[in-house]
Amino acid sequence: MGGARRPMEIDRVTYSYGPVDGDEVIEGEAQAIENAPASFHGPVRFNRTGRWWIKVRLESQGESGEAKFTVPVEPGL
Repeated sequence: MGGARRPMEIDRVTYSYGPVDGDEVIEGEAQAIENAPASFHGPVRFNRTGRWWIKVRLESQGESGEAKFTVPVEPGL
């Protein structure tokens, strides 16, 4: 904390997700987006409504970090 922020080369982005109230865990690896530095994308499919958790892991030069958060999933219109 308190350190200067600096750009980093991201080597790999992986993610996992599942319903908060269940045991299902789905994993994936994001792919770099061409011509968009430090931008990645990966498919996520929510097969039911409710609260879901998502964990994203970044790897760079032998170091890694992750963040986990929850999102509400509601029916489509």
